[in-house]
Amino acid sequence: MNFALPIRTFALYPLVLAGLALAIGCGRTISPRAQWGEVVTQISTYPALSDGHYQGQIAVSNLVAFGDHGLGTFDGLDGEMVLHEGTVYRVGVDGRAVAAPLDALVPFAQVTWFTPDAMYDVMAIDQKLFRTTMAWKQPDIGHVQAIRVSGIFSEVRVRSVPRQSEPYPSLDSVVADQQVEHTLRNVRGTLIGFFTPTAVGSVAPGGYHLHFLTNDRSAGGHVLDFKLTAGRIEVDDSPELRTLLPTLPPPSDGPPVGKPR
Repeated sequence: MNFALPIRTFALYPLVLAGLALAIGCGRTISPRAQWGEVVTQISTYPALSDGHYQGQIAVSNLVAFGDHGLGTFDGLDGEMVLHEGTVYRVGVDGRAVAAPLDALVPFAQVTWFTPDAMYDVMAIDQKLFRTTMAWKQPDIGHVQAIRVSGIFSEVRVRSVPRQSEPYPSLDSVVADQQVEHTLRNVRGTLIGFFTPTAVGSVAPGGYHLHFLTNDRSAGGHVLDFKLTAGRIEVDDSPELRTLLPTLPPPSDGPPVGKPR
């Protein structure tokens, strides 16, 4: 059986996606959840982020129109972003999570309105067993899947990175040289993220990409490894990935964009 994966692309400019309701003809409105409920919206592309394009593309106030669940980073690669239950949090290199200001800019993110299509209650499970179990229960059919895993964690190993200065280094070099790791033990919290199938190619991070937030919203980060004592796995299947292309600066060693050589 073949499954098509629609990937729509749009040019993106900062701060142009205003409002939490979208007006359509005759004064009627559609709520953002009704508009984007089955869509994962991605800000920029993973290759652009990997190449060091950390310039903010959209404000937090506009990002939340596209979902209440997601992850990403901030302007200048300033920490890890977690969107949980409609609130955006920033996790700095100290591992602390704080609510992000609404005018904070985001260069890369994946968000959706989370409504689970499947859920599984599980006992002790680590990251390796989680991936094996999910491959069996949720085979790759070419759709992006939003993932939420909530419960009691005996251990979660997370990381964050410091804000970068221009000229920006590549993401690989930042992670290799500057990431700061923390290990959280015996905490209640939630893994928040996505599974991206092979059909998407390199547009988004492949496989599972998860961030973590404690129940008291005080700590978290990009997940490197975890051990779940008991909890619930929820999956929201999304047949459409909507990619908003970034506005990138012209190359420093070439002619201005749009001008012939």
